[in-house]
Amino acid sequence: MNRRVELGGSLGWAGLWCGLLMLVFCGCIRASDVPWLKQNTWELGGFVGASYGVDESRIMGGGNLTYSALRNILPYVEVSYFPSIQRTLTRPDPISGTDTIKYDVPLADVNFGIHARVQVPHTPIVPYAVLGFGLLHELQSTQTTIQPNDTGGYYSTPSTVAASTNYATNFGGGVRIYLSESFGLRGEFKGYELTGGPLKNDLHYNRLWRATFGVFWQFGR
Repeated sequence: MNRRVELGGSLGWAGLWCGLLMLVFCGCIRASDVPWLKQNTWELGGFVGASYGVDESRIMGGGNLTYSALRNILPYVEVSYFPSIQRTLTRPDPISGTDTIKYDVPLADVNFGIHARVQVPHTPIVPYAVLGFGLLHELQSTQTTIQPNDTGGYYSTPSTVAASTNYATNFGGGVRIYLSESFGLRGEFKGYELTGGPLKNDLHYNRLWRATFGVFWQFGR
């Protein structure tokens, strides 16, 4: 089971990085104009990607909305979802010898923060830094404990894992590639530092990393 998890995670990350490289390559080929970064405009974006750090690797997706309060400072709100993937672990048991636990951890994320972008002269590529704070919500899920019995068989015990909310700061950076004045491609790498909640206090997870790529559309003034 562990080999399948590690292989799946490695292939997922390899595919993601290939996608990011293709995003940059295709964006550089198609983009021709230097973007005009304006104040008081809105930006709507969508993205897909992969994460690592809580419950191994998984795919994820989401969207965000930003507003250029200043020319290069964009407050944002972002929502993303990390679908659950069933995992298996074993633990020693003084009575049965070894227990097998099947579980999953679906997550939803809502966070707020700022994008600080830097315009590079004579290029449609605009790098930016990210800093934010938000909630990483663990949705209600089910885990099943499988134990051997006296007859050589097994019996399973399902149980419900209650929903919980974890607090996290996030930080990272990315790049926007403008294909036109208001539309383009975006790649981003971001880390979450858990500051409280059951994922940190009970399961001792400290960080979550994610890499995403997607599109954006700017509108307004």
